[in-house]
Amino acid sequence: KQEKKPRTRGPLAREGAGDAYRILIRPVITEKSARLEAQSTYTFLVHPDANKTEVAKAVRDLYGVKP
Repeated sequence: KQEKKPRTRGPLAREGAGDAYRILIRPVITEKSARLEAQSTYTFLVHPDANKTEVAKAVRDLYGVKP
């Protein structure tokens, strides 16, 4: 059995063009999310290690809107 090495860098710690795509995995497509889209509210599946600040920056970078 191998010992796990301590993680020194998370998957979101790297800077680059693909950061937003690593944070916002995919949009959520359900009946509820379709109703919310009519109110200009969108839902995404996000990386479990991402925090609110990273998610907001990813939305700003990809869609050019202020979340």
